[in-house]
Amino acid sequence: MHLKNYWELLTRYLSNECSEKDISEIEEKIKTDETFAKNFEEMLHILSVKEKPLQIGNEDEKWNEIKSGILNNTTNNIQESDKQHLEPKIFLNIPWSYPKILRYAAVFIVVIGLSYFLSNMFNSSILHPTQVEYRIIKVDRGKRLTITLYDGTRVTLDSGSELKVPTEFGDTRDVYLLGEGYFEVTHDSYRPFQVYANHALVQVMGTEFNIRAWYESSSVAVTVKEGKVALSFNDRSVSPMVYITDGKQSLLPKHGYPSNPVSVNVDDYTSWKHNELHFHDASLTEIIAQLERWYDYQFEVDDALLYKNHLTFHIKRTNVDNLLESISIITKTDVVKEGNMIKLVKKENN
Repeated sequence: MHLKNYWELLTRYLSNECSEKDISEIEEKIKTDETFAKNFEEMLHILSVKEKPLQIGNEDEKWNEIKSGILNNTTNNIQESDKQHLEPKIFLNIPWSYPKILRYAAVFIVVIGLSYFLSNMFNSSILHPTQVEYRIIKVDRGKRLTITLYDGTRVTLDSGSELKVPTEFGDTRDVYLLGEGYFEVTHDSYRPFQVYANHALVQVMGTEFNIRAWYESSSVAVTVKEGKVALSFNDRSVSPMVYITDGKQSLLPKHGYPSNPVSVNVDDYTSWKHNELHFHDASLTEIIAQLERWYDYQFEVDDALLYKNHLTFHIKRTNVDNLLESISIITKTDVVKEGNMIKLVKKENN
């Protein structure tokens, strides 16, 4: 039988309106349901205290006291701003001309029923909150942006990057990165800071670190300048977690496991904030994609074999002509500039 029906049955039981079948069901419920039996005993105790009758003065005032007591006991961990959404609109209409014993029973049943109602509501509304609203911050090509989040965390985003942040933080501070960002996280031991970047999840309490997570990259690179972070797949059941500390870096490929953290020159991986680029065994695809974001040009390669090249070099952000000269030497190509298009043509003697 549905729980609501049991309480209705109990009302009839206390009013001596039950059939033998109803009485049997109540007695069986008391034997098999410990919570129900306890509440039943408490009700009988209330009804037995004849020398301390319920003081009925203002009906609305008493009902507000009942609601207030329930909400105070069940919303200790709920923010004050949320309580206005939790209080149900319930109207109690008890015929006060009934005998006192039935008034007590009716009030008790309403209170118990309301507690079950609030319990169900908490399970659906608090444990499973409504959809979170987000803001998406996009950085145009050729530009860079530094923002401060609601908690004081500073994030510097490179050209062409995107950061998705909730309109307000909840129990955790979750943000979503596509591209490259340098994070200076404000410490908050009660609300962990988490960055979802492509297939990776970076968890941190308070530190400075760089995440490179471009869609064309084969791996997500996490480099820690100060503090400690944990790196894993965003589905943590897929791979183990590694911890990265000061001056170390770990790579998380799309398929496989996070690499053991190794010591690196952190400045090489954060120099983009100072208009410098360091590439370490990077594919031509990654290099061209980065240059397109920085200079807002389109690159075209006439020989697909060139994409297999992996290069290590360092450049400072300069004017396009100087850049193209460097690219020509590094890639051993002739560079042709046509409007907003830059073509890399393989030299005939190669």
